[in-house]
Amino acid sequence: MIFFLLNVHKISNYTTGDLITSTAITSVYDSIIKNPKDVLESMIKKFDEDYINENYSFNVICDYDSFLSAVNQTIKLKNIDMIVMGSNGATETKEVIFGSNTMNLSST
Repeated sequence: MIFFLLNVHKISNYTTGDLITSTAITSVYDSIIKNPKDVLESMIKKFDEDYINENYSFNVICDYDSFLSAVNQTIKLKNIDMIVMGSNGATETKEVIFGSNTMNLSST
């Protein structure tokens, strides 16, 4: 069984100013993708240890796009059968069962 851990950065989260203020040795990749990718790879290392006797494969995908576009592209590209979502959400409301991203994704 293959698992893909997808992290999506909203296009609106970064501006040209954010990228200009990064240091000379920091690339756009480092500014936007590297830290979340490192976090996901750390999670995968833990999963590999926890599920060593299982036939599981874990992969990291970081995308810089709109949420729906990134998820839909990944579904098609990787032939995804099932999605499990987790998010902090914009409002961090505890009573909401399905957030706006989940609802928008289910309608596509």
